[in-house]
Amino acid sequence: MAENAYRGELLLDYQTIWKEIIGYCSADKNQAYGGFVGYDTTPRQGSQGIVIDGGAPELFGENMSELIAKNVAAHNNLIFLNAWNEWGEGMYLEPDQRYGEQYLQAIGYAKAHYKEHVEKYRRMDVQESNAREKKELEAKVFRYKKYWEILDRWLSLREKGICLEEILKKRKINSVAVYGMGMLGMHLLNEFRNGDVKVSYGIDAKKDKIKAEIPIYSIYEELPETDAIIVTVPYAFEEIKERLEKKTSYLILSLESLIMDSLPNL
Repeated sequence: MAENAYRGELLLDYQTIWKEIIGYCSADKNQAYGGFVGYDTTPRQGSQGIVIDGGAPELFGENMSELIAKNVAAHNNLIFLNAWNEWGEGMYLEPDQRYGEQYLQAIGYAKAHYKEHVEKYRRMDVQESNAREKKELEAKVFRYKKYWEILDRWLSLREKGICLEEILKKRKINSVAVYGMGMLGMHLLNEFRNGDVKVSYGIDAKKDKIKAEIPIYSIYEELPETDAIIVTVPYAFEEIKERLEKKTSYLILSLESLIMDSLPNL
């Protein structure tokens, strides 16, 4: 990316943009891939325009063959090209005085040669799929490790006769809402069922699928008054806290911190 010293427009490299396009498109099915011929907005915007410089029919044909190959490897049915007749922005395939029919012929080249690249993208598809599966597995292991640590500490507190209700009452918290009505959320609801700390309601994105004796709200609804909201999702607490703080001024606590940090010498 550079500033053109003569005309003042933003100058981008053609091949760099194409590499980013091909690299950005994942191998997922049902994703719409799209390429381009050229780009130059200076006829309309003058010195404030943008130019993608360095394009040529041969480069366009090679890049389109790669993009078509990746599209085929992903089993997609459509591919888009921007654009057919944008003369004012340098996006056109029709014959012109400089290149004649070469850009149209480049489409024919791409259609005739894309098969040379398909196997490469099929291998990349497998690699991407394996990488995704590995990442998802690592995320699950991380989450369940968090759950195990919290439940183990929680049980240790109970074995020593210490309950979360005592910890909250010391902080003058008498009513709470529970964010995340999954495994930890349900355990927390049971913890407070017969005590003095009242669980006013739950908050969960899957509110319609949760069976509980308390009202369940989504984060997009108006949240009733309560002393604190306890977030039971340990791996996304900061993100959830930020979202809740935009909606309410209630105290927001992490269940993980309540259990793990309240008595550090346990």
